[in-house]
Amino acid sequence: PPTSRLSYFAGSAVSGGEPGVVESAQAYVRQGVLHAALRVQSAAEHAGAGTARAQELEGVAVGAYHSLVPLDDVARGHSVRGYGVPTTVFRAVRAGDGQLCCVRRIDGSLQVSESELLEAARPWASVEHPALVRLHEAFCSAELGRAGAPRPYFVHEYYGGSVTVESAFFVSMGEGAPAEGSLWHLCCQLVGLLWAVHGCGLACHGLEPARLLLTAGERVRLNGSGVCDLTRTDARGLHERQGDDIASLGRLLRMLACRSPAAGGEAALARSLEQMRASFSAELTALVEVLGSSPPPQIGDVVTRISARLMDQTISAHAHADALVQAYRQESESSRIVRLLMKLGFVNERPEFDGDPAWSETGDRYLLKLFRDAVFHAVDEEGAPVVSYAHVLSALNKLDIGADEHVLLHGRDEHGSRMVVSYRDLRQLVESAFAELVSAQQAAAGHATHPGRVAGGAAVGATHSHFGLRPGAGATVGGERSMGGALPTRLSTGAVTHHAPHAGGQAAVADTDSS
Repeated sequence: PPTSRLSYFAGSAVSGGEPGVVESAQAYVRQGVLHAALRVQSAAEHAGAGTARAQELEGVAVGAYHSLVPLDDVARGHSVRGYGVPTTVFRAVRAGDGQLCCVRRIDGSLQVSESELLEAARPWASVEHPALVRLHEAFCSAELGRAGAPRPYFVHEYYGGSVTVESAFFVSMGEGAPAEGSLWHLCCQLVGLLWAVHGCGLACHGLEPARLLLTAGERVRLNGSGVCDLTRTDARGLHERQGDDIASLGRLLRMLACRSPAAGGEAALARSLEQMRASFSAELTALVEVLGSSPPPQIGDVVTRISARLMDQTISAHAHADALVQAYRQESESSRIVRLLMKLGFVNERPEFDGDPAWSETGDRYLLKLFRDAVFHAVDEEGAPVVSYAHVLSALNKLDIGADEHVLLHGRDEHGSRMVVSYRDLRQLVESAFAELVSAQQAAAGHATHPGRVAGGAAVGATHSHFGLRPGAGATVGGERSMGGALPTRLSTGAVTHHAPHAGGQAAVADTDSS
């Protein structure tokens, strides 16, 4: 193969310059890019709650969604970009499971019935694609409408820290045009999206920069599925609307390559292609020219034309997946240790069990206290503290797997007693002691269910009509359906069902295996 192709796969091993596809995927994880992107996403999930606009909505709920935080750019005001009518977007917490969602309200003078809303939303309910922001549900509600008039709402997946292509490239003009590799990466993702959507007998109503979200990992996703089916009246047939999707991809590539929204106009086609020939490859320029032809090609013809680039993207995705699996293995090791430490912390030295022989200085739990001392309170021959991460991790890993190896424990009594016990026996002690604690908690709670709640104590609104597009909204814990608030904790042998605080005071439920 040509040297350029070798450089793509082998990278610096051949060219001595840019890393190859596998090197790039590994660097994405090892150099902290992934962790940085996740931190940005986490920060975005909690941002804006203290602003004046968010405080005005405190205690307000719409449907089953509360803790509303406006996401629109106030400086730019309401516009009809992307959807044909003004819309207002909120980040919200779903009362059923504490999940963050993006709630979009349709504003303006558009008046629609519930049946029209459901007709527009229903076809998109089952469409799932990595380049599509999934539609969860659609409903009508008067809770935030003006003069009590019910307004249509669409609820989509929320991606913290994402920005629109419009904001990234056309509002802030500080950077130059994207590199050609980035344009191919974006193009292949959107071609895959059109292939899937058109195969479902639907049309995207154009790939406009205001509707395209850029998320972590150089991913692009089409936002607002189902909204344009409601807000835009298009008497053309499906074939013509799908052809407009293809043409809109060409317009998008011209705008990005020339870094100008005006480059997407039909009058600027010739001038845009001339500018692209001076800066980009003949392959990319020819593709954009074909996409701008009349009539536009079918999506199958576009897939055939960029098949080599799609293969490159497939290989890159596989390398990226391998790097993520390796990163997950490392994080999984850490999470197992954390779960074990939490169990030990729950079990050791419970003050309410001081009079219980099973928890006393002579009971079995005494061994767990001595093991804690051996791991974290060890001293050397001269009595100096031993601070060794390797010692701690080695001991906890052996305890986690229940190794047959034995450990010497030093007693706290004045006689300096010593005990030899296996890690397998210690693990059984941890599990049985923790199980007793959970049983005691459940017995005290009486397996009480917790009603749903929304911020400020407002009841989940009863003034809306609702059509769920995604079954199973609530999480099931210990046989009970969670509706927000505090969740019970349940233990079975080797597995823990636990909860952690999430946005808006709701509980996020996760099943994890401690084996």
